[in-house]
Amino acid sequence: PEPSLSDARTTDPRGVNPGGFRLPSPRMRRLRCLPDSAAAALPAVAFSLILGVVAGCAGRGFDEQLAEARRLRASGNVAAAVDILAGLARDHPDDAALMHEQGQALHDAGRDDEALERLTAALSARPDMTDAKVMRGIVLGALGRDEEGLAELRQVVAKEPGRTGVHRA
Repeated sequence: PEPSLSDARTTDPRGVNPGGFRLPSPRMRRLRCLPDSAAAALPAVAFSLILGVVAGCAGRGFDEQLAEARRLRASGNVAAAVDILAGLARDHPDDAALMHEQGQALHDAGRDDEALERLTAALSARPDMTDAKVMRGIVLGALGRDEEGLAELRQVVAKEPGRTGVHRA
């Protein structure tokens, strides 16, 4: 008889399920001539390849990765942008502009507590970053901390009365 999808199990004979993928049953592996070790490794290898393609950043420089994160964020793929920015932040933990970029992406992803932390860190490193101060005010408002958010935005308006975008926030 022909093997069917019901032959696939969620674990291999040793109870291992790397990556949460469905593994072929022993019968399916025999039919495909896959040794147990190869069958167990396939999901992990496939996941690594997919991750590399999705991120598209292996071997790229900082500026290229930052541009890719911005493009992804602008196109609505915020989760991928957040992942790229997190990788950049591991290599450049003191980059205030990167912290600001992360704060924006995290806010877009609905992760406002994390966004606030990154924006606060950016302003600690560079208190003159007006864009980070505006974004911090917006995030504080999103967190229900309206008075604090308005205070941040008022500081920006007092410093730069003609600044666009602040009055909308």
